[in-house]
Amino acid sequence: MKIKPTKTQWTWGIVAFWTTVGVLLVYYLIFHFNSLASGISSLNSSMASIFFGVLFALILSPLVNWFEKKILIPKYKRKGIDIGEGNINGKYFRRMRKWSVFFTELVFILILALLVFLIVPSTVDSVFSIADNIQVYIRNLTRSVNELLESIKNSDFGERSGTDESTEFLQDFFNSAGSKISSYISSTLLPDMSDILKKVSDSVVQVVRNLFNIFVGIIVSCYLLYSKEKMAGQFKKLGYALFREETANDIIAGFRFVKNTFVGFFSGKILDSIIIGVLCFIGTTIMRIPYAGLVSTVVGVTNIIPFFGPYIGGIFGALVLVLIDPLKALYFLIFIICLQQFDGNILGPKILGNSTGISSFWVIFSIMLFGAMFGFVGWIVGVPIFAVIYTWVKYFADHQLEKKNLPTDTAVYSESAYIRGGEVHSLQEKVDSRYVPKMQQSPLRMLFGRGEGNRKPEKGSGEESFDDHDKKPEEKD
Repeated sequence: MKIKPTKTQWTWGIVAFWTTVGVLLVYYLIFHFNSLASGISSLNSSMASIFFGVLFALILSPLVNWFEKKILIPKYKRKGIDIGEGNINGKYFRRMRKWSVFFTELVFILILALLVFLIVPSTVDSVFSIADNIQVYIRNLTRSVNELLESIKNSDFGERSGTDESTEFLQDFFNSAGSKISSYISSTLLPDMSDILKKVSDSVVQVVRNLFNIFVGIIVSCYLLYSKEKMAGQFKKLGYALFREETANDIIAGFRFVKNTFVGFFSGKILDSIIIGVLCFIGTTIMRIPYAGLVSTVVGVTNIIPFFGPYIGGIFGALVLVLIDPLKALYFLIFIICLQQFDGNILGPKILGNSTGISSFWVIFSIMLFGAMFGFVGWIVGVPIFAVIYTWVKYFADHQLEKKNLPTDTAVYSESAYIRGGEVHSLQEKVDSRYVPKMQQSPLRMLFGRGEGNRKPEKGSGEESFDDHDKKPEEKD
């Protein structure tokens, strides 16, 4: 005799299964978090090339479309050839897609090569030059500080304020700090060649691994760009097979939003950072700032990080320059502040627009959260990821409010006191004291003014609570 479970039994079985999975997952997160983090880190390392490939494909997809619509399709039409835009398996469509992907990847590789040949040699030379002259820079900085303190002590201000002891203390401090740093570099850091060689070898291995991941990522992006319509069709087909029609439409629209958000943010941010790096190099070269290539490269790269990036690049450049010429470091900081104001108020909004759609607070929150979870990569990808999560939460909240016949406009809730029977009651109305307690007076007013915190409302003054109005006549005080 076959026993067929009822619908209720199936429901309880599914609930029990997912409850067990959730309990086990929570247990594993609490007691085996290090193993989970190690596994995620290993997975990220092994999938880095795929990640680069997807990222390159998302960024380069608009360029592929531009080559096809502006160059290749008009060329085929002039020859009287129908490429069959609706048929992705058509002969001429496949040929056009191959050429568009080839030209796109060629432009991408040429840009990367140009940036490498322009930036890497000067950056490496600057790093080695700083390392060779670090002791000289420390002595120069110590001498400059001593001269500054000596001039202050000998000035009229120093004589009037009696700063002999303070200046002597600062001189001793900087002399001691400079000698200790110089001694550490000469006696500890430089002789320990084995440790230096180990760090250099580890850095070389990491650079080679990243270059390999980028190379494989470029190959992966070629396949993704060539068959992007087919892959999109496969995922849509799977979505409609697994979910109801309306649910599948929402899921596909959500992924389309994810794609548009990431493409808009990364392509705009990369272009913005390149422009800022070039402008920084031009400005520092005109001002004869030392190591203009190095500091401009750092400013351009860190500018990819939203909000905190400009400050990181500016502080790094100032710390490098203060060892060489403190006055140049001050000029550099003033220039970077002006450059970042231009970027934040003019260039950035012009290129990016409102690609994320989240406020400055959520930008800072997302950078701190994903930076703590994934490090430098989290700083870069945190904002678009949080923008997607924020939009999905907003969509879910609006959908639930519409089901309850409640307004979805946030401004309505900003001024609302409570909702009863589907009607929104504003803070400007006489409100129920159960939902809006009476505001206490500030401590300063209670200290210096008349204390009215315990004053009972007068009848007819409009300060009675709804509790009084809702009582029966015999129940009122």
